[in-house]
Amino acid sequence: NNKGKKTLRSVNLDTEEKVVRGCVEKCNNLPWSYNPKSIVHKYGGAGNNWAMGHDMCSGEFLEDSLNAIRIQLEYCDIPAGLFISHSVGGGTGSGFGTHLTESLYDEFNDVARINFAVTPYHFGEVIVQHYNSLLCLSKISSTSDAIILFENEVASSICKSMKGIKSPSLYDINQTIASNIV
Repeated sequence: NNKGKKTLRSVNLDTEEKVVRGCVEKCNNLPWSYNPKSIVHKYGGAGNNWAMGHDMCSGEFLEDSLNAIRIQLEYCDIPAGLFISHSVGGGTGSGFGTHLTESLYDEFNDVARINFAVTPYHFGEVIVQHYNSLLCLSKISSTSDAIILFENEVASSICKSMKGIKSPSLYDINQTIASNIV
C-alpha cells in the first residue's frame, strides 16, 4: 500500500522517460499506483529501428529491467506467467520487446511467457514497420509460450462499428485492446 493506494504488480519499460512517467502521472487520482522500482527507462528512444531497440537495450538497461521483473516475481509464491505487452512496429517495442523476451526465456524458463503484440496500421507512418514486425515476431516465436496479436486496424474498426466512435483516438484503440486482454 502506498498512501492508502493499492500497488500494481506491473513493470513499465521504455527507452523514453516521458512514456513511463506519463503512466505514473495518469494514476495520481486513481485508487492504485505503480511501485517506483518497477519503472525503468533509458534516454534516447530507438529511432523506429528494430536493431537499435534490440542492441541499445542491453547492458545496464536490460539488467535494470530484469531486476524490476525479479522484484515483482518475489511477491509471488508461484509465478504463473509473465505477460509482455508491446508494439511490434517501432524500434523499442519490436527490438527491445524481442531482446527482453529472449532474456526472460533465458532467465525465467520455468515461467510461462505470453506476448501481447500490437501490430501497426497497414499503412502506417514508420517506413520500416513491416520489417520491425517480421524481425520481432520471428524471434519471439521461439522464446515465448504464446503470442497474442492485436491489430491496430481491427481495434480501430471495432471502435467504429461496435462502439459507434466515428474517429477513434489512440486512447480509444488502446482501451479496446486492453479490454480484450483483460
